[in-house]
Formats: sequence, C-alpha cells, structure tokens
Amino acid sequence: MEYLNESTKEHDLINYNNVINWLDESLNLDPSLDNPAWQAKYNSISSKHSSNANKDDEKKELEEIISKLKLINPEHFRTLELNQEFLEKKKDITELLSFEKQLRIIYSKSSKKKRLKVLDIISKTYIFLNELPPDDNFDYKKLVEDFFEFIGADEENTNVASYLVLKSLYSIGRLKEISKGIALAKKSLDAKWSSRYINIISSILLIEDSNIPILSEAINSPSSNINSSQVKRINVDILVAQNKFDDAINLINISYDSKIFSFSDYVIAKTYTLLKSGRYAEVISFVGDNIDKVKDANKRDVIIINREVAKKNSGQEIRRIDLHSVISHFQSKGNESMCAFYLLDDLVQARRILRGYINNDFFNYYIFSNWPAIPESELKDFTPERIAS
Repeated sequence: MEYLNESTKEHDLINYNNVINWLDESLNLDPSLDNPAWQAKYNSISSKHSSNANKDDEKKELEEIISKLKLINPEHFRTLELNQEFLEKKKDITELLSFEKQLRIIYSKSSKKKRLKVLDIISKTYIFLNELPPDDNFDYKKLVEDFFEFIGADEENTNVASYLVLKSLYSIGRLKEISKGIALAKKSLDAKWSSRYINIISSILLIEDSNIPILSEAINSPSSNINSSQVKRINVDILVAQNKFDDAINLINISYDSKIFSFSDYVIAKTYTLLKSGRYAEVISFVGDNIDKVKDANKRDVIIINREVAKKNSGQEIRRIDLHSVISHFQSKGNESMCAFYLLDDLVQARRILRGYINNDFFNYYIFSNWPAIPESELKDFTPERIAS
C-alpha cells in the first residue's frame, strides 16, 4: 500500500483513511479474529505513517488494535502474530522477551498442530532480535541456546521454516558453521510457511553462487506461493550476484512499472544495482531526479548513502552535511551510520560499528561484503579463512 504515499491521481481517489474506514465496516459486520481485515487494518495504519519521522501516532493506533484483539482472545493466532509485529516495531527487547515467555507457556499446553504455529512466532521473534544492533544488556546466544533446549524432545516435529532459518542463522552467525547453516536454509525451502521467510532464506543461500539453481527453482516454480514482489526482488538479487546488471535493471524497471515495487524500493534497488555495476554518474543523476519524491525518511537516508558512494567513487565532493544528518537520524548507531562514517573517513566510528556487528553475528560479514559503501579492505580481517585460522 506504500504507493498511496507516493502516487498522485490514485491518491485523489483513494487514501488510507478511506481504506481504514472500509476495513472498520468489515470488522463491524464480523469482528471475529478470523477476519483478515484485522491484519489489513494493521498494515494500512503502518503504511499510512511510514513517511512520518515521529511514530507516536502510529504506535497509539496500532496499540488500540492489539488491545481489542486481546480482549477478544489473547491466545488467538491473530492476536499473537500482530502483537509480535507490534513489539518488533517498538524494538523493546524487554517486552519482546516477556512476550516470548508467554509464548512458551502457550506452546507447552497446546496441541501438536497449534505448537507449530506458536513455534513459528517464537522463532520469528528470535530472528528479529538477531537483526538488532549488538546490545550488552542481553546475551542473545545464551537465550537462543535456552530456546533450543526448551524445544528439546519436540525437535523431530519442527519442520517449520522460521525455526530452521533461526538454526541456520545461529549456525552461521554464532558458531561460524557455514556449511551447516546453508544446509538448514536449503531444508527450510520445503518447510511450513517458507514463503514468509524467503527473503532471508535467499540471503543465506546467496552466500555461495552454487546455490543459485536451487533458489531460482524454488522461487520460480509454478507451485510456489511466494508473492510476485518477493520473486522479483530475489530474481534481481540473483542477477546482481551473477553480475548481470543490465538484466537486473531491466527487471527492476518492469517491476516498478507494474506496481510490484513501490517507488522508494525502486529507487533503492536501481541505485544499488547501478553502484554494483560502477555506473556512478547514472546513480547521481537518477537520485537527483527522484529523491524528493521519496517520503519515507529511513529510505531517503539509504538513497543518500548510495548517492554519496557514487560521488566519492567518481572523485566528486560528497555532501558531508547530508551524511551527518543520516548519522543523527540513527543516533550514531546501526548500518546507516556505519556507512556514513566510512564515507566521511571516520574510520574509528565506522570500524567500531562494523566490528560490533560481525563479532556479534558472523552472518553480517556476508551481508557487508556486498555493500558498496564498505571498502573491501575493511573486511579482510573477517574472511572465513582468517577466522578459521
């Protein structure tokens, strides 16, 4: 629904308030938690506020939905899933871990069928926690190991994609067992609800180009239930991994023209692919023509970084004030700040964040090795060969 934030004629005919009103009418007729309008309303509110820097109104509106769901049935899957999404949005580790404890209680008293769904939600929670910046206030590795021990005897009944993905990320990121992690990611392709996690599965499999055939077959299969947006994004990633940049850009253009990609995602994907192909002048020109149309503040920051990488790599003067703004937005933390620090040649700050991420989760090495903003020389101390020795 992000196009409603970016379109013109369509926005005159339909907007988020209209959509939410229609969904409320549906919920008035059928307030049961089986009504998908609950999820649609949650998504609509999230999209409506995506361009707002201040998220207080969004959190308030979403919290109202969660409160209503809990009143109807606090242990229904709709309630659990949307509450999990809401807590992810808040990024409150304490609340997430408290929620995880509640899920364990529900898991322990549930039927075998319901346990699989609860397992999916718990695993998704840990996958999200794994993506957060390193935090000294909680020991992620210990928490995950405790979760695996909790599952224990149920291990043979865990053919759930999120659980296998979590084990894959743990194997790669914490144990540095790359082959084992990739094998688990391959196994997850055939597990329950794999389409929900296909983006991260593809990121794991693309660690090695030899996995491209199995990934391509999985996402492009006629029997696949992966949505067209995800299929197109992963096919772009595959083409970039194969250095087929013209084909990737053509697919990006087609995906945007057919409204599969939102405008902001289109700009990010195209500038990234142009950077990878070394076409820096095109990046600078394209961003100049389009950045003012991007409403989402966080995505604008990513596009700014891509533009400044192109400038720096082509010998042009960078806009230091824009990069300092990116750092300010993210409070000198996270991936965006790290990239900005590298562009500003502030190696002390950049390396502090880089080392924190990779030492905390080795999977980040593979992610960062594909980012044009990070010099290859900065990753030489973290190669699998160096780590193994």
